[in-house]
Amino acid sequence: MSATRMWDDYRQLLRRRKDLHQAIEDLDDEEALLLEEMVQVDGQVAYYVSLARDMKKALDPPGLGKLLRSLRKA
Repeated sequence: MSATRMWDDYRQLLRRRKDLHQAIEDLDDEEALLLEEMVQVDGQVAYYVSLARDMKKALDPPGLGKLLRSLRKA
């Protein structure tokens, strides 16, 4: 193998290495964005779970025990 061919192969490897490093950086950036989005979604889920629980409490018909206690007070 000639010296010129070896240098060409070496430069090609360096280019490929640089491309791979850039791809890894891009993936790291995308991962960070996705993690931020997941934090926001988790917050929204917690809010809506809490809202559903509060609405259920407000809209549930009173149970028999609660009804009997309210009649005793009257």
